[in-house]
Amino acid sequence: MNKLFVVIPLLLSLSGCSTFSGWFADEEELKIRLLKPIEAEFSGKILWQDDLDEGVAHFFSRLKPAVGYNKVFAANRDGVIKAYDQTTGKILWKTHVDKNYESGFF
Repeated sequence: MNKLFVVIPLLLSLSGCSTFSGWFADEEELKIRLLKPIEAEFSGKILWQDDLDEGVAHFFSRLKPAVGYNKVFAANRDGVIKAYDQTTGKILWKTHVDKNYESGFF
């Protein structure tokens, strides 16, 4: 019987406050909790895309394109850097920063 007095309060405490979530809330708090569904106001479409040579295959890379001056700048792990026109995707210039270094860039 003593075990029952220990087990029941333990189970109730493990259930957390979710059991009592609506008991102590006022009307304003309940209104804030009930969010309306978000409806998409627009849909995106791909205007252009390009690959940076072979890429990184199955390796994870944190390299991300940068946008500025109406251009998109992108690089890969092999040292290839390209600049694109932001609206057309036309390659403005391309360089390979690792080609002049025998031991690698870093």
